[in-house]
Formats: sequence, C-alpha cells, structure tokens
Amino acid sequence: MLGKVCVVMALALAGSAGAATTGTPPLVAAYAKQLTARCPEVKGRPFGDQVDLNGDKIDDWVIDATRHGCGASNSLQAENGALVTVFMGAADGMAYPAFQQAAFGSRLERTGGSTRLVVTVAGPPCEADSMTVKCDRILRWSALRKRFELAQATPLSGTADPTTK
Repeated sequence: MLGKVCVVMALALAGSAGAATTGTPPLVAAYAKQLTARCPEVKGRPFGDQVDLNGDKIDDWVIDATRHGCGASNSLQAENGALVTVFMGAADGMAYPAFQQAAFGSRLERTGGSTRLVVTVAGPPCEADSMTVKCDRILRWSALRKRFELAQATPLSGTADPTTK
C-alpha cells in the first residue's frame, strides 16, 4: 500500500503544473484527477472537502477515497482501508500535502467555531496488532512539524469486523 501511496502522490506532483484551477489548488486538482482515473465510477463527483483545519483562516483540502465507492473494481481500497489525504492551504492559493493515512473513513465535526477531522483507522494506529481493532483519531496540526498528525486513539466499541463501525 505504501508503494501505491508514493506513486499516487508522485503522479499528483508531476501533474500539478497542468491542472486546471477553478478555485481548486493545482496539486489538489491533479491528485483528485489521479484518483478519478483509478476509479472512473466517480467521474463528475467531487472528491474532497474544503475546510480550515488548522485555524489559520485558509481552507485546507480533505480528500477521502472511502467516501466515493468504486463499484465492483474497488480500486481505491486495500485491507487497511483507503487513503485519506489532507492538503494544507496556503495564502497564495496553493496547497501542499500535509497528511496521508490509510483509513476506514473520516468525518468532519464542527464544534464551537472550529472544524476538526476524525479519521477511523485500524491495527497499529490504534495501538493494536489486529486489523479488526478500529479506533477514531482526531487530526491535529503540528506547528513545529508543519503538518497534520493523528492524536491519541479513541477505541470504537464492537469493532471485531473491520468493515463495520
């Protein structure tokens, strides 16, 4: 799976120069285009969410491949889920990769005046050996590392089957 992650990110970086910008940063558009090429069933549907996740008043981009089924091919899924990728928005209108994790989904939670991303993962990210153990982890911004990171795991009850929540 890691090899596929690197290939997809490299293709997105390579294709970003020629990507159309209709309010979507070129790198985000190129990455979404690469995912759509691997999963033609989603053509025409948006792949991501535009939301400020780090409190800098600039929208970041969340692309969660688990939110867009690929029909019978299921080419975006693997045993450990599908990729959730976050691009950090920049003041110049660009966006840069700041997080990527194989997951079983994500959701945005709005609390107070802020929005956070909760990512459902399984196995080692949940401090467990088995992929049948799933947990929710909140995405947090690390100003020191200039990237998003998963916070401490919150176990999910009844997660013996990794395909259910």
